[in-house]
Amino acid sequence: RTAGRRRHPPAGDRRIGVDLAASVAPFLLALSLLEDCRHWCRLALQALDERDLGSTLELALQEALATALMYGSGNGDEVRRTYERALEIAAGQGVASRHLQLLTGYYTFHSRRGDFRGSLSAARRRRHITRRIDEPEETAQTEWLLAVSLHLIGRQAAARRHCEAAFANAAHIVKHRFVI
Repeated sequence: RTAGRRRHPPAGDRRIGVDLAASVAPFLLALSLLEDCRHWCRLALQALDERDLGSTLELALQEALATALMYGSGNGDEVRRTYERALEIAAGQGVASRHLQLLTGYYTFHSRRGDFRGSLSAARRRRHITRRIDEPEETAQTEWLLAVSLHLIGRQAAARRHCEAAFANAAHIVKHRFVI
């Protein structure tokens, strides 16, 4: 924290500051230093060069900022906009694991707001991705998210089908991991 207190680095150090903020953001989140994470991510995002827009660097900063905002400041429009920007970047990069991780956060955001149709939409977006990859863990998690959202909007039969699919995927994972 002490090293980061310099708010105005000397000219030419902008890139170092942006890289440092992106690198330290996960640690700030892990330590629940949400205010610090928000502060440094915002500064770094403001300092990004045009060539960094849409990059993995911006993605990392947007994701950390969205998480810090959601858990430290509530569930307002800034959180939604930040997640949507991160999701836009992730979709453009085509990295399924990162996209799925962001969609889980976006799902959580909608659930925390009581917007279960929004969380269902995020879960369906996850399903679209998990159908293209062979990741049983991700498929099981997606089925759980679909089940919970469907349950919360009153579609119990559909929720049950997704619960059963999640259990089937989870059993497949356990069976293959512990085969001797």
